[in-house]
Amino acid sequence: MTSPTAAMSIVFSDVCMTAVRDGSSIEALALDHWLRPVSPASTGSPTATAAWRLASYSNVFVMALPDGGCSASVEAGDPQALQDAAVALTTRHGVFIRGQTVVGDDNHRTAWCTGEAQRPLIAVLVKRTNGRRAAFVANVFRAERDRPGFCAPAPG
Repeated sequence: MTSPTAAMSIVFSDVCMTAVRDGSSIEALALDHWLRPVSPASTGSPTATAAWRLASYSNVFVMALPDGGCSASVEAGDPQALQDAAVALTTRHGVFIRGQTVVGDDNHRTAWCTGEAQRPLIAVLVKRTNGRRAAFVANVFRAERDRPGFCAPAPG
């Protein structure tokens, strides 16, 4: 695998978004997409409970999170191009509405949420603006209850 965008498509859309949307096994989808188990500590994530790595020239990971969520990261590539491609991929999984963006010292975090008032599907896309960490990270989860404040108001 040589393209960071192709790698991002696998770990973000094919594994994380699909697993959380459908309530299916992150592990099964990761293995079905040629990822191999690795130590969660090797990903740099302090919260990952399990992790898988895609065979790629750079580090590309899927991580299971304790709340049933899924995180995908791609070390290499153009952060803006990766974010734009991820936003385009969300349409495969529902209608997502752009929510709040938080600007940090080395990244921008933007929430994309489906329209349900209860338990919307949420993808927080992290675009690196400087520094040495991954160019792209996505955290995908379902809200526990009501629509969070960082999502845009529910339509209608």
